[in-house]
Amino acid sequence: MKKILNILNNFLFKIKKKQHQRETFKKVLVVSNTALGDTILSTPIVKTLRKSFPDIYISFMVNKNVYPLFKDYEYVNDVIIYQKNLFGLLKHVYYLRKNKFDSIFFIHSNGPQDLFMALLSNINNLHKAINYPNKISTEFASLIKNKINSKKYQHIIEHRLDAINYLNPKTVDKTIDIPKKFYYEPAKNTKEILIGIQLGAADTYKMWPIQNFIELINKIHKKNMAIKIALLGIKSEQILAQQITKNAIHKKNISNYCGKTSIEELPSLINSLGLLITNDTGTLHLAIALKRRSISLFSPTDSKIFGPYQDPELHSVIQKNGNFINNKPKKERNQDAMNMIKVNEVYKITKQHLDRINICVE
Repeated sequence: MKKILNILNNFLFKIKKKQHQRETFKKVLVVSNTALGDTILSTPIVKTLRKSFPDIYISFMVNKNVYPLFKDYEYVNDVIIYQKNLFGLLKHVYYLRKNKFDSIFFIHSNGPQDLFMALLSNINNLHKAINYPNKISTEFASLIKNKINSKKYQHIIEHRLDAINYLNPKTVDKTIDIPKKFYYEPAKNTKEILIGIQLGAADTYKMWPIQNFIELINKIHKKNMAIKIALLGIKSEQILAQQITKNAIHKKNISNYCGKTSIEELPSLINSLGLLITNDTGTLHLAIALKRRSISLFSPTDSKIFGPYQDPELHSVIQKNGNFINNKPKKERNQDAMNMIKVNEVYKITKQHLDRINICVE
């Protein structure tokens, strides 16, 4: 389908009349239609639009897997499930034209589908953010209202806010969050602590080797057998969880939630954690949004761009310079970069967090 869309985009781009003057700013579509973490990282745009322009109508377009989490998001008027096939894209264009939307903010979207929507909807106020350090297409660059600096080294939230800075928003909110119904403090039991371990990531080369997680868990349990461990991940990561339980010295205090937790249930599980230890994943950003303690492990990716950006007292980052792995073709990248992070480093910071919440680990 991408070939067909590229042909259509070339045709639509040639016949589109360029308009320079900004039109009305009353009905806005914010598009963040990819994974969980990307959608959470897009919420500062939504919140800034709502707080700065309280009277505008905001629709939020998200991936169907993320929709159950955001369907009741207080900062928008409605939430739309993104459909990437040609028929679905045409339905989106019809919706935009019928309801007379005047602006689209593509915060995190895939091409050529996003360009097709932009061109066929005939909306003049187009905006697009980059996913640093990538650039956007020449065609898109000539259509959008905002200016993009793809070389500027800054957090991804700042890059996304650059998509609306030219509007001079009155209130810029850089914090990420999710619907308010997911926020609560679980009943505290000072005798028990639950540590969440996020096993996977979008790519294998961004994952801490499973043997390291096994060593870390066993080291924790050698010092305090009462600490409980929750293994988090998707269904395909069940095999990783099984390796951990097979090699754990204290199996009864390990619970496997891989593939067993829906996206609506995940916030409740995160809320119950005293600490999350995680790779660079959407689960990390969910924990940050929920204000739960975390230790995040970065090596091929840059925590200064994709790591925690709020509540620094709650979040510890271990960053190694594993950028060398990105020079290899993606299929050839292994876990050598992530293996630069040593078990003792993670354990030391784990102990510091547990000390802060009065859990004894000697």
